[in-house]
Amino acid sequence: MDTDHYLVEEPNACSFGYLYSSIMGNGTARKLTDPEEKCEALNCLMNHQLARNTENMRSFDKVEKKKYNYSDQMLAAVNVYEIVVENFTCKSRR
Repeated sequence: MDTDHYLVEEPNACSFGYLYSSIMGNGTARKLTDPEEKCEALNCLMNHQLARNTENMRSFDKVEKKKYNYSDQMLAAVNVYEIVVENFTCKSRR
């Protein structure tokens, strides 16, 4: 995954650059089947998306975490996976 994309323009076309942050890793994906686990994971995703609407995504820990309601039909219609991370590496060009 990568984020914080920013094109750096220079007068000379060959001097352009790109700023970014990225993370790569390995892990094992596990399908969540317990409705409570699925709700918890979906709430995490929803709150993450809400934080994207704040001025600074890095303040995610300060954003009020909300709990949403999901019907049995909704939960049955979606597959949710947890990735158990075994290792990762990060890279940034600032």
